[in-house]
Amino acid sequence: MDITEAAMARIRERVSSSRVADPVVQLCECTAGRKVPPELGKAILEGAPEATIRELSLQLMGDSRNEPLYLEAFAQSRKTMPLLYRLFFKTVRGFVFFAPPGQRAKLKHGVLDVAQRGFVLKDQNGNVLLPRSMATSEGSTSAL
Repeated sequence: MDITEAAMARIRERVSSSRVADPVVQLCECTAGRKVPPELGKAILEGAPEATIRELSLQLMGDSRNEPLYLEAFAQSRKTMPLLYRLFFKTVRGFVFFAPPGQRAKLKHGVLDVAQRGFVLKDQNGNVLLPRSMATSEGSTSAL
């Protein structure tokens, strides 16, 4: 994986602000997250059936699968990760990255850069690999 200087600076910032000892960087696809509407919260707290909660959630919040994803870097302590995960560690420019099997090939040949929100991983031709919402929507640059 290649990392642009801008992405490297942001990763350094995230790792140093995390104050995690012996950090491992993991790239995760995230949504912005939203507050739960009071009606939905009440139904959950009152123990409404799961089907009711799902229906109410779709009504009030829409389908979360349609929310845009963004790529974020998180620092975790190596000590808290299972030993088996060490098989998926890769050191790039002095930082240890956790590259799970689903991301390994993309990370191996990708170029990590900053986006307006988080990061973007592109292949050598500039095609977006991660986050998937940017990669799957034709011509979309909403997260850039």
